[in-house]
Amino acid sequence: AKAWRSQTNQDSFFFDVEGPLGILMVSDGISTSTAGSGDIASNITSRVTHHFWADQKEELKEAGDEEIQDFLIQILAHANFAICENAKEHAKEDISAEIPMGATVLLAIIKGDTMWLANLGDSRGYILTEDGAALITGDQNLRGEKLRLQIPMEPHDNYAALIRYLGHFDSDFKAALPVPDICQVKLLPNEAVLLCSDGLTDYAASSHYALGELLMKAHRDNDISSAC
Repeated sequence: AKAWRSQTNQDSFFFDVEGPLGILMVSDGISTSTAGSGDIASNITSRVTHHFWADQKEELKEAGDEEIQDFLIQILAHANFAICENAKEHAKEDISAEIPMGATVLLAIIKGDTMWLANLGDSRGYILTEDGAALITGDQNLRGEKLRLQIPMEPHDNYAALIRYLGHFDSDFKAALPVPDICQVKLLPNEAVLLCSDGLTDYAASSHYALGELLMKAHRDNDISSAC
């Protein structure tokens, strides 16, 4: 829809399957920036993911839990660094005077019936089960952080402001990867995985219940392309 309205689509994705191993990645660029743009940041994330997958997918077939989590962190760290460096190149002034570009990311490895999912930002991951759609990620924005830390909400809070994301600098404006959430999930027969940006969760339905109904309707479709 953004393309039809001559706007920039800031979402990028990558997926591939190699024998019993699969990789899924969704990244949504942050709209507000003065050094680079969200579509560049999400595209960098996709290209870094593709590079590391092509280089290490054979080794991942024999990898255990720790090695797979290290692989996910490795991709995120390199993507974060690449986005930060690219933002510096796009900056008209010193990067400390700019709003650097950034992106959310959902990055999953599926091996057999097990999925490892790393998350930075407010793009959401779901497991579609026979009992309904189960949200397995937490939004890493101001609202989500306050809920996790049990800090009272304030009327003036910008709830949607991202706390953790790719393209993150430390106080000295050096690339610094925030700690991602990583979960490990067993997938049962006939279950499906959905990774999506807020382009779906914010606009596809008017409530969490209506979104769940929509997701389950799609899940019952045997053709994955028409389900999408």
